Amino acid sequence: MIITFTPNPALDKTVYVDNLEPGALNKITRSVSSAGGKGINGSGTLKMLGKESTATGLLAGSVGKMIATDVKARKIDSVWTFIDGETRTNMKIVDSTGCLTELNEPGPDVSVADWGKVRKTLAYAIINSSDDKKIIGIAGSFPPSVTPKMAYELVTELKSLGAKVFLDTSGAHFKEAILAGAHVVKPNAFELSEFYGLNEADLDQNELIALAKKFRKEYNVTTLALSCGAKGAIFACQDKVYVANGIDLEDLGFCVKSSVGAGDSMFATLMYGEDSSLTDQETFKLSVAVSAATCTTLGTEPPSRALVDKLLSVVKLEEF
Repeated sequence: MIITFTPNPALDKTVYVDNLEPGALNKITRSVSSAGGKGINGSGTLKMLGKESTATGLLAGSVGKMIATDVKARKIDSVWTFIDGETRTNMKIVDSTGCLTELNEPGPDVSVADWGKVRKTLAYAIINSSDDKKIIGIAGSFPPSVTPKMAYELVTELKSLGAKVFLDTSGAHFKEAILAGAHVVKPNAFELSEFYGLNEADLDQNELIALAKKFRKEYNVTTLALSCGAKGAIFACQDKVYVANGIDLEDLGFCVKSSVGAGDSMFATLMYGEDSSLTDQETFKLSVAVSAATCTTLGTEPPSRALVDKLLSVVKLEEF
């Protein structure tokens, strides 16, 4: 059983421009809108990989209804908690070089009662599942009114019910969730650097590897997956660290359209590997291939499994 939980879903509108010029009129050459949020994107990736999941989260207003309809049309199982207000709309601007600029709304206010309903929904799903493996992926930012303490309490409850918690968020909520005992975490290089008060641009690969080792040891997570964009990824598990190479898509003849959703795809693949009983190395290599393949699609659309399998053959994993 895999449940993806998106605390703060969004309608993701990805627009494409030739060259983004701040302070000037920019003409949009193409736009794509779809249900978004890291957990929802993750459920789409799991579907592509042949693994069913249940998407959950907080939705509000007309935008929330649009998201629910979109997810249903993609034949992804879902259980939503509807609240007052309006679900946010996020703008992602991609120029001809693939450079991504994001404009994210904060999201609706969530009351204590609303948050309680979400916790009951997730608890009910775990308790009533007959599956041996119970995996919950908490992915994306939290609404402004949801405190870090509430994130801590959520992870604590999910663990007490026998779920393995996978985490992809940032900031104070990230720290509280790992203190509560999240099993697998997937920050990117910027987020982990920021967590330690460092500047990613000042760190080379060896320093990122050292940081990954330090984090895993300090917070006792089962696995830390550190996504490094085009440079690949670093994985720390047990007493081992693996580094995966970046994939030069253009050199292989593929067009890079956008990095939107690439990290979400990697996160989803980590859950897929756990549920499918893959080895750590198999999971890590597959997650890099899926993430890279996602860069060839528009918006948050998952790539094809055939492309993933092609890219998997060029992923190299080196132990440090």
